[in-house]
Amino acid sequence: MDGVISWVRRSPSISLLLASFASLYFELLYIRWIPSVIHVVGFFSNLVLIASFMGLGIGVARGANSKNPERKSVYGVLCLTLILCLFLFVRIKATVPIQEHDLNEFYEARAPHLLLSLTLLLPSVYAAVLVAFVPLGELVGKYLQAFRPIKAYSLNIFGSLIGVLAFTGLSCLSLPPMVWLAVGGLILVLLSNRPMLYGALIAGTVILVAFSYRLEEERSAWKNVWTPYYDLKVFHIPSGFAALVNNFFLLTGAPVTTDPAYTLRELYQIPYAYIHPKRVLILGAGGGNDVSEALAQSADRVDAVEIDPGIIGLGRKYNVEKPYQNPKVRVFIADARTYLKNCQSTYDLIIFGTLDSHGLFSALSSIKMENFVYTQQAFEDARRLLSPSGMISLTLAFDQLWVSLRLYGVMRRVFGGPPVVYSGLATFVTILAGPAVAGKPLVNLQTMKHVPTEALSAAMAAIPESRVIPTDDWPQLFLRHHQLPNEYIIVGAVIVLLSTVAVLISFGRSFSLSPHFFFMGTGFLLLEAKSITELALTFGSTWITNAVVISSVLAVILLANLLVLRLKLMRYALWYCLLMSALLATWIVPHEWLITSRLLMQIVVSGLFTGVPVFLASVIFAISMSRLKQNQINRALSANLIGCVVGGMAEYATLIYGFRSLCLLAIIMYFLSLMAMRQELSVPATARVPETLK
Repeated sequence: MDGVISWVRRSPSISLLLASFASLYFELLYIRWIPSVIHVVGFFSNLVLIASFMGLGIGVARGANSKNPERKSVYGVLCLTLILCLFLFVRIKATVPIQEHDLNEFYEARAPHLLLSLTLLLPSVYAAVLVAFVPLGELVGKYLQAFRPIKAYSLNIFGSLIGVLAFTGLSCLSLPPMVWLAVGGLILVLLSNRPMLYGALIAGTVILVAFSYRLEEERSAWKNVWTPYYDLKVFHIPSGFAALVNNFFLLTGAPVTTDPAYTLRELYQIPYAYIHPKRVLILGAGGGNDVSEALAQSADRVDAVEIDPGIIGLGRKYNVEKPYQNPKVRVFIADARTYLKNCQSTYDLIIFGTLDSHGLFSALSSIKMENFVYTQQAFEDARRLLSPSGMISLTLAFDQLWVSLRLYGVMRRVFGGPPVVYSGLATFVTILAGPAVAGKPLVNLQTMKHVPTEALSAAMAAIPESRVIPTDDWPQLFLRHHQLPNEYIIVGAVIVLLSTVAVLISFGRSFSLSPHFFFMGTGFLLLEAKSITELALTFGSTWITNAVVISSVLAVILLANLLVLRLKLMRYALWYCLLMSALLATWIVPHEWLITSRLLMQIVVSGLFTGVPVFLASVIFAISMSRLKQNQINRALSANLIGCVVGGMAEYATLIYGFRSLCLLAIIMYFLSLMAMRQELSVPATARVPETLK
């Protein structure tokens, strides 16, 4: 180990690669881990992203003057991890009620908790993450000094790319947080000057994390499972199992066809009062209850779509009816919307199960986490797959009438007539639409009763928000109107205040912000959000899609750097013109072009939509970096990262204007960066001789 550490410390390139690896690796680690422990953060998931960006930006700018950032990086990671262990030990239930939006996810909470979360808990999390990431940024900034700007930036991007791929690989293997921390801690030990001490501290922290989760399992009599997407807590119920995701209800696997005491069976029986299907598609198959009912109703083929292989694994292992082992069942691990777009089969019955979005997506969910299952275009895709006598069944569970009415209105628009609605069992509602429903006599089960069409129409007329239609451009099912929720405004103001205080404490009057790099950072994060959204719409709202986007963006940046370095590009006007044209084109061309082609064309068109603007923006950034002097690198990168923080806040404009507005916002930001560059270049030529030409 000592020999490896000595080799790393003697090689500035390896040190910079490892420091860059650690910065992105820990960023993704805490983005995924913190919301599972402190649930309210999951509804403001940009919070961790922005805090880590801000911390890295401050740290990079301070890197040249920082003392022993290796030691401070270890302590920062350990302190943040210990805070999370504290939440696990004392079992703090950190949630947030939403009085204005009245979401069912928060039915247990009260208004005082909202004030506490928004004014104390969330700011504390933001501050803790920011402080923990400053030394990681200092570590990167320290090693950047050994290289010329363009080479330093290329090594930084390459190390970051490896960090993203490494964490993605660990997530895909369903490994728990203690393994994530062990891998990240090893990297910090390799960079440290006291490996034995820091290694012991990290090993002790890993053991503490493992003990915390073990204690949680023992006192709650359940099993903790980390899947590629969720932190699942699995526990036994009579004759089956149930699971919590991030401490909220997600799914059950119960003998719905053989246990007469199972109170929710009527939810699964309603569609079969209208149709005896031979081919059934189930979106959100979960623990297998819908699959069991379809088999009990003599279906010849059941296609079960589920995004998370870990959940399918639970259904295979713990559902006593063994639905997934039946040879009539085909399992597809895929995003529901992606399957609808690409499927060429037809079905007699398409079931939208109680998909996870009911508990994980809301008026307060990050725009990065939106899916596209409950939009007008999604139901049009489903209608295309119906047989001439087929039917769609949508089951959902909401306290709020306007959410159910909104989905009723979407299906009414898609099918050109009023669907049939049943309710009465807790908060569950079932909506049926399609040829199989038309003209059929109504049925009333023991608990679920038919809701008259007249009553639904009157309710929609009286509730304006029920008439707002979710689309692929604005898929905000749980947001009442095209608006920015007050909670985001409050948290955003606190973030800006804390960030300003952090900058003033770190630099005081000596801090100088480059407007050019600041606006490029803002524009680039908007481009990244645009890329994630477009590819999620094309290939699914999955963790893998996000990881592929981030990795691809880093790879494109690296390619642009190499191009600028090889061809010694110095002029920027043409590249700005091309970038503005590309962004304008992606704004004009409708999203449907991304999702109506065959798979090969989807890849090509998506690559053009997402890759070309990112490449052009990266070329401009590389040209700008090549013009810097050696002592300007850290300040430029810090201004760029702080701009990314602002870009992260600007993303929320899509809650008002839709995803396509990201293109226009990016155009504005890059225009401002162009104006700032022209202003900077207006100084005397002797003051701006490019470092690469000296």
